[in-house]
Amino acid sequence: MDKVSEIWKAVDGLSLKEAKLALKHILLQANLAKSDEGIKAQLYDNLTQLHDELMTPKPEIQVREPDSDAKRVHIVFGESMAGSLKQAFKGMGLVNTDVVTAIPDLLSIGPITHLHEETGQERRYQWFNDHLNLGDNMDGSEFGEYCRESLKEIADIPDQAEVMIWSSSNAHEQVGLRFAAYLLRDKPNKVYVCNPAELCSRRYNTENYRIDYMHSGEITAEKLQAVYEEAVTSPALSTELRQDLEQEWLSLAQQTEVLRIWMDGQIRPVDAAYFDDFILKTTEGLHRSRGNCDFIKAARVIGEAYGHSEQYIGDIYYEYRLRHLIYRGELEIKGVPKAMRYYSVRRRVSEEDSPH
Repeated sequence: MDKVSEIWKAVDGLSLKEAKLALKHILLQANLAKSDEGIKAQLYDNLTQLHDELMTPKPEIQVREPDSDAKRVHIVFGESMAGSLKQAFKGMGLVNTDVVTAIPDLLSIGPITHLHEETGQERRYQWFNDHLNLGDNMDGSEFGEYCRESLKEIADIPDQAEVMIWSSSNAHEQVGLRFAAYLLRDKPNKVYVCNPAELCSRRYNTENYRIDYMHSGEITAEKLQAVYEEAVTSPALSTELRQDLEQEWLSLAQQTEVLRIWMDGQIRPVDAAYFDDFILKTTEGLHRSRGNCDFIKAARVIGEAYGHSEQYIGDIYYEYRLRHLIYRGELEIKGVPKAMRYYSVRRRVSEEDSPH
């Protein structure tokens, strides 16, 4: 019982953000392990490592925000990637020279029109407030303030620090790359770009072992350490390439769509309903697997769609479209749709198909 108490105490000592990050990593690896024997074999080792890190007493290490001593500032998109990269830097002894600034926003969804201006930011986070379930503890306005803090961190990057932007091949991070390049337009810092998913693919994938990462947040800290060693040897962006990225951002910032995908190496704006048919087919597939048309937990439908999608748009967008399909009459609902765990759905049953 003493060991159990120690585990409970260690978990209770985590912040909500740290606990969520650990759970996300476990679930992502468990999902990948379903179809990859190599990851399945690693899963136990990863869980053991997480246990040992949690249970080993260690001095509190504060990862500083960009200051005058920073050698490199790393801009990432999403808290999961930020957590993994900070963990990698701790393991490499770089916490005093390399700092991480995360833009927590999910830039593949929601309006980005003039997002570099205050009016565009207000419009975006009001849209979040009106359409998305961000969770019980945060609304669109609070999330907007959280995101603005990260933009201020970028503005405060010291002039002597090199800047590395980590951006894998998905709409979220590629939009982020262009947004960050624009935010850095007047700064003298050398700017580098690293695509960690692409580097991991070249380094680790073989004919018999392959992992294709949908976004950078899925990559383990150990692999990010190896990727870092390769990334820091790459050349800085030229003035011309930086200007190209800045202009691409200004083009993106004129678009009015609320959904973007990554296709054929390009960011493509698409209609908000782009994934609706996919969600309906996912629901139908779950019905077939059960042999009936009973109600299915919304979280199950969304998790299934998220797990089989080739695009990284986040579960909150799938949940938004699931509710839209309910409002449109394509799906029936049981429960209250205040969050995905509170309700269930099924394909609408026609009069002739309903039991009498």
